[in-house]
Amino acid sequence: MSETKLTDIYGWKNFSENSGFDIQGIVGRLVSQKGNVYFCITDQGEKPARLSGRFSFKAQNQEAMPAAGDWVTLQEKSPGSFKIHSLLPRKNALSRRSPEEEQSTVLAANIDLVFIVLSAESYREGLAERYLALVASCNLASCLIINKADLAGHDLPHNEIKLSAQTGFNMQALTSLLQPFLTYVFIGPSGAGKSTIVNFLLHEQKQETGEVRENDRRGRHVTSCRSMFVCPNGSLLLDTPGIRETGIAAECPEDVFKKISILSGRCRFRDCTHENEPGCAVKEALEQKELSWREYNNYRKISDEAGWQNNVQKQILSRSEKTKWRQIKDPFRKTRSKGRPDDTGE
Repeated sequence: MSETKLTDIYGWKNFSENSGFDIQGIVGRLVSQKGNVYFCITDQGEKPARLSGRFSFKAQNQEAMPAAGDWVTLQEKSPGSFKIHSLLPRKNALSRRSPEEEQSTVLAANIDLVFIVLSAESYREGLAERYLALVASCNLASCLIINKADLAGHDLPHNEIKLSAQTGFNMQALTSLLQPFLTYVFIGPSGAGKSTIVNFLLHEQKQETGEVRENDRRGRHVTSCRSMFVCPNGSLLLDTPGIRETGIAAECPEDVFKKISILSGRCRFRDCTHENEPGCAVKEALEQKELSWREYNNYRKISDEAGWQNNVQKQILSRSEKTKWRQIKDPFRKTRSKGRPDDTGE
């Protein structure tokens, strides 16, 4: 019986099936990063690696940089010294956008399911919708987990997983979803209990956990980097730091707002923005109180933010493009001016 390769344990077989990759070098999966050192799992074990000069030069933006969950190829330049030479094409990526950044920031790559973890103590539907929109905009599947359900002081939605990693309440609802060799990423605000859930699933204290502040029920950042672990059942868990900004890198998906999505199909105009158009089924539902103003306002807010960020990114990229061409043209102009005759014609 052949021994299972370490990379297969980390999902290589599922990732590379029917891919036709032409691999040159050592294959590794990025499981964590500290500064400019990337820790990659290879068939020879975990290897710390840095980006090669060629890779750094060719990576034109943040999205082209390796992220947790990525598959890369490495070369050993000297004993114990590894360089990342290429990034294998991603199956998918979870990314968010900040107005200050030209490109999206990749939080994790090659994911099978995203678990959105929120705390029952501070649960808000608007916050849940924002995270769901973030994941849906990346064309990824998600599952909403409401942790600390035993501490809830109010009614919670009925169609999500409610559990408590601290007491073990209903944790089987989560463990039943985990399958070997598949990658699951946990995202959510600080203090929601992502690391506590991961520790419970791993049956050991792998991730440090922190207390929640009493004054505002918010958590402090304890997980400082994204880290991947192998669960006892063979599934792969990727813990992430708390997300402060949930900038959406694409248009707000209506599917997150299910009532609005259904109503949109009844609007007179196919491209209805649900603002001032005649025959808008969404506005009619608001008037008849079939749709809540809370859901509608949150939909408009997220949609407007996504549109605004897209416009900002277009302006930033346009300025960058102009600067790049100016830098290309300036040396050419200087070269031409040197060869011109002076005013005397000599």
